[in-house]
Amino acid sequence: MRHSFWKKLTDLEFLEEFKSRSELTEEEALELGKKVNGSLQERYEESS
Repeated sequence: MRHSFWKKLTDLEFLEEFKSRSELTEEEALELGKKVNGSLQERYEESS
């Protein structure tokens, strides 16, 4: 359990640092996330 806690903490710290340097607006980030999710869904459906 300790390992997963520290892994999650490290991941969150990375995301905070990444976010602080990002020039994307929140709206642009959400749109990018939707496109990535859609692309992943298409790949998953093609491989199934």
